[in-house]
Amino acid sequence: RPATTAAGPKAKKAKIAKGPSVAKQCKEIGRAMKDAEGYPPLVVKIISENLAVCLGDYKEDRHEFQATLASMAEKMLASIKVSVEAKIKESEETLAKADTEK
Repeated sequence: RPATTAAGPKAKKAKIAKGPSVAKQCKEIGRAMKDAEGYPPLVVKIISENLAVCLGDYKEDRHEFQATLASMAEKMLASIKVSVEAKIKESEETLAKADTEK
């Protein structure tokens, strides 16, 4: 059976990296983003809920808007990492101080 129709050759489907692991990972990342400080809740919601749509396509196949959203997500995650690391350092200092007072 030929791959053409009356309208012409069949269009190729876009390569999509979607699968259970990508969706699951995006969902987990989205949950972590809920703790982002310094961002309006609506912005956090928009970015976290659209990760799978954005990151489900291969990087080279993404639309400009998908790439922008991915970049925003990356910046948000970086700020969360800095915040968590600061809290860990503060907790370690508090623990060390408590140990020396004993």
